[in-house]
Amino acid sequence: IVQVVALMATEAILQQHLHDPDRVTYKVFRVKKTSTLQELMDHFADAFKYPVEQLRIWPFGVRSNQTCRPTPLDLEADLHKNVQDISESQNPWNVFLECVSPDSGLTTLPPFDKDSDVLLFFKMYDPKAKRIYYCGHHYMPVISKVQELIPMLNERAGFPPDTELLLFEEIKPNLVERITNFNEPLEKVLEELMDGDIIVFQKKPRENRRHLPNATEPEVSTCREYFRDLFYRVEVTFCDKMIPNDPGFTMELSTRMNYQQLGSAVAQRVGTDPARLQFFKTQTYKDSPGN
Repeated sequence: IVQVVALMATEAILQQHLHDPDRVTYKVFRVKKTSTLQELMDHFADAFKYPVEQLRIWPFGVRSNQTCRPTPLDLEADLHKNVQDISESQNPWNVFLECVSPDSGLTTLPPFDKDSDVLLFFKMYDPKAKRIYYCGHHYMPVISKVQELIPMLNERAGFPPDTELLLFEEIKPNLVERITNFNEPLEKVLEELMDGDIIVFQKKPRENRRHLPNATEPEVSTCREYFRDLFYRVEVTFCDKMIPNDPGFTMELSTRMNYQQLGSAVAQRVGTDPARLQFFKTQTYKDSPGN
């Protein structure tokens, strides 16, 4: 079984990391173990309606920090090998299928040198919307300076060309590190530079916004704070104690909220004054006697 991720902008990718096997939607193919990589590519080309030269397979590999990222294949060497050998007998075999973007004007995928190039993925964080947007991927020479990414990222985000950006490396869920030296090459700036590395960017704030005690949520002005806040998010169900068997409603909240922030958030949801609300923990009942 070969499981293909062809569209990278899934909810799991946007929230945290690149590849969560439990949340990504796959297109599943059943192929013979003896099928060659060339035959598999022909099968993909027929299924996705792309010429073979506009497709490239990137198997997902597990890194030392237990994250899954795309890894390159040596197409020239592997094209006539069978799938069982290339996949190292993984079943299912999870791959990212890269396709030429319809609006790129390209007739083939650009060449990729696995020794001197690196495959990078990009996300844009919008502090106002508190959302992450997937901004595609790109090949870069490992000796390229970080500064060379800025014009491309501004263009993809629809920002003016001279927009100042903050850049972060998403190392793993809840671990996002700021990139500060734009004049150094990628191979020196990114931690253990490898294909599939993720760069998150956002507009540089004009001023540092401070956390407001009366705000309904913790401040998330940078993507680092966003991912940290996401880590603390939980779903909470509220039921009216005065209504028997009330199904209630569910809200996604942060465990870092204080009581006042909780009250403000729920009051806004139900359309009332926070002072009119009182919260109780649920009581757990057992059929058998206990302490």
